[in-house]
Amino acid sequence: MISIQEVFKELLNERPQLADRMQQIEEMRDNVLSGKTERFRTLNATSDCPFTTCDGSGWIHREDTHYHFLPPEEKRKTFHIQYLECDCHEVRQEKRKLEQTLKQAQIPEKFLDAGIKNFDLTKYQLDESRSAAAYAKRMAANFVEKFENIKSTGKGIYFYSRKKGSGKTRLAISIGNALLKKHGVVPLYTSATNIFSEIQSTFESDKSTVQVKEAFMKAKVLIIDDMGVEKSSGSKKGSSNWNERTMNDILEYRMNNNLITFFTANLPISELTSPTLYPEGRVQSRVNKMAYELHMPEESVRDREAEEENYQFEQYLLE
Repeated sequence: MISIQEVFKELLNERPQLADRMQQIEEMRDNVLSGKTERFRTLNATSDCPFTTCDGSGWIHREDTHYHFLPPEEKRKTFHIQYLECDCHEVRQEKRKLEQTLKQAQIPEKFLDAGIKNFDLTKYQLDESRSAAAYAKRMAANFVEKFENIKSTGKGIYFYSRKKGSGKTRLAISIGNALLKKHGVVPLYTSATNIFSEIQSTFESDKSTVQVKEAFMKAKVLIIDDMGVEKSSGSKKGSSNWNERTMNDILEYRMNNNLITFFTANLPISELTSPTLYPEGRVQSRVNKMAYELHMPEESVRDREAEEENYQFEQYLLE
């Protein structure tokens, strides 16, 4: 009777391709068991991942190359194909959480990714504009860097230039975004006109006027955009100086409690006493105390961006 070993040997002699394959398997097994071959082989692409270990989904799809050579009892406890959480999964979750927090802070959608580092000085064509923008960018970066020492002073920055679209809002929000990311301080963004609109909307609704007003008064960091666009006027409560008293109440609380406020405006602090704005001077005095006045470039980058976007849009439609 012929033994199994002899039958197998004869089979290998008759089929050299099978013999070669068996030799390859033997070498593979020796390499695996000796540690010459990596135990785990990634099956997914490694694109769109900051750690280059997954395909951007946050999960690693890999194969255990030792699986077929494991003893039966160990094989029962091992998965041949495995799905593991990539390090980028937590990073992506943190990013989503950050974006959600910024939305709650009422940061406009187009500024969610605004950062001090990506504040582009090359968008300014005039030398004096680039110089002013570079100075403002440096001040913004240093503010974030030295925030732990600054926060007890309650001192913010008043960004102004008479030219609309000069980058004031973007840089102010960039600071707010950076304070959230680096120091965990949630900013609140609003425009000056929105402060009055929000409060006035409570007069004939179930919303609490006090709660709305306190949101602006007690925010750890408040960004008031377009200061000076609003006009001093009467309100449904009948007071001719309602805007001035309301803004004064908010700023006085923030000043007395050393809460940081950033402002953007198309006029210097000294002109806030205009008869159509805050003629009594109390708002101007508080802003002057609360914020360092920083002159931004007198050049509009928004207009140039609009021209470029419109040109690209035109070319797209003509394709």
